[in-house]
Amino acid sequence: MFAESELEHLITAMRRTGVTELSVETAERSVRLALPVPAPLPASRPARDAAMSGPVSGPISEPVTDVVKSPGLGRFAPVGENDGLDAVSVGEPIRENQILGYVADGTVRLPVHAPCAGVLARALRDRSALVGYGDILFEIGKTS
Repeated sequence: MFAESELEHLITAMRRTGVTELSVETAERSVRLALPVPAPLPASRPARDAAMSGPVSGPISEPVTDVVKSPGLGRFAPVGENDGLDAVSVGEPIRENQILGYVADGTVRLPVHAPCAGVLARALRDRSALVGYGDILFEIGKTS
C-alpha cells in the first residue's frame, strides 16, 4: 500500500497539471486515482493565442524536416507571454535552439527549443493544453 504522504503528493501533482486519472503499478503495489474533471476553459482567447494554437488547416507547402517534442509533463504556454520574448507564428522563420514555448508544471517552466532552423510549419497544441513528455508540439519545415 502507498503511504498517505505519497498519495497526497500524487494528488497534488495531478491537480497542478490537470490530470484527472492516474494509475501506478509496481511489483509490490498498485493504485488508481481519479479526480473530478475541471470546468472547461473559456472559448474566447486573444489573437496572439489564435496564431499559436491548434492544427493549421490544409497541407503545409514545405516538407516537414523536424518535429519539436515536449520536454516534460505539464501545460503548454506559447512564447511571448510574460517572458520578454517575441511571439512566433506559423510561417515565420525560426532559429536553431530558439524558444518556441514552455511546458509549465506549477511554478516550473521548461523551455521548448527548436531542434533546427527552418520555418514554423505547424503549431499542434493550444495554449494551456495538457502535454506529456515527448508529445509533438510543433512541426518545422525547410527554409526556402
